[in-house]
Amino acid sequence: MVESINIRQHMNGTTDTCVFHNESLGDEQIEEITLYLPSSCQQLRFSGVELSEKAINYIGENLLLRGKSSNLQHLSLCNTKLSDGGIICLCHALINGKNCKLRSLDVQLNDFTDIGAYEIAKMLEANKGLETLDISYLQLTRDGIIVILTALVEKNRTLTTLDVTSSIPIDENMKNLLKRIEGRVRVINAYYGYY
Repeated sequence: MVESINIRQHMNGTTDTCVFHNESLGDEQIEEITLYLPSSCQQLRFSGVELSEKAINYIGENLLLRGKSSNLQHLSLCNTKLSDGGIICLCHALINGKNCKLRSLDVQLNDFTDIGAYEIAKMLEANKGLETLDISYLQLTRDGIIVILTALVEKNRTLTTLDVTSSIPIDENMKNLLKRIEGRVRVINAYYGYY
């Protein structure tokens, strides 16, 4: 039998933030968290918690797509081994989630590639609520970063902060895209030479 999760214990005396750090959680426990997360919770953070694609599906379906926790504004999936399949599920939920109030998404230090970057770009074109996106320290190439920047230039007017901290050399195309969103989007650690 799977051990039940005491969600209140992970809220550390607050009513708006729930944190799971370096824990071993199974899919059933993630489902339980997503089904019973208090409606007062505005921030949900998983850090160093390996999440399967099925677990990401629970987060996408129960929290973002159905809007069960309509007060959730900040979701952090930092260092959770998020794969391309997981980011695809998450992005689809953010595109189709009509009740979703998510303003901040942190997916840094994960395993997805340019395939995931293309899904993020599609999500940015459709989602009108996300204001902050942290995609730092990923396995993205120049093409992955460019597709995201292009979505910000052409379609997205709500994102105000993008963290792309890594070490990808900036070429002329990237410089041009960065200049076109300058003043509208604060790009963290994107300076000429390296991200």
